[in-house]
Formats: sequence, C-alpha cells, structure tokens
Amino acid sequence: MTDLSRITAYLGVPSLIALGLVWFVSTQVATQISDTMRIVGVNQRLLSQLSADRQLDRRLLRRICVNTSTTDSQREACLQ
Repeated sequence: MTDLSRITAYLGVPSLIALGLVWFVSTQVATQISDTMRIVGVNQRLLSQLSADRQLDRRLLRRICVNTSTTDSQREACLQ
C-alpha cells in the first residue's frame, strides 16, 4: 500500500479532501498576506516621502512669500 492510500484508509476521503483544502487555502492566504504586507511597506515609505516633500514645499513657499512681501502686514500673513 502506498502512503496516500494508507492515509486515505485511516482518515477517510472527506477528511483527506478537507485537509487538502485547508492546506491549499492557508498557503494561498499566507502568500497574499506576504504580498500585501510588502505593498503596505512600499506605500508607507512613499507616503512619508510625500509628507516630507509637502513640508519642504510649504517652507519654501513661506520663504518666497516673506521675501517678496513689501510690508510687515504681508509678512505676517505669510507666517500664519
């Protein structure tokens, strides 16, 4: 008797099918979770870079505003 036929005789066909389905689904889900976590990591790095770029843009625009202002009230408006 082969190993598969011994397992089938011991567990039964429905149990063997159920074990096969559990194995298949669990490996597929594990792969999908791994892929999703990788994508989340990439997205988090991109988001933090975009946030840093936005902060830099705001500071640069504020400097331009202050440097081109002609009155104190205009400068104050730039800093708010």
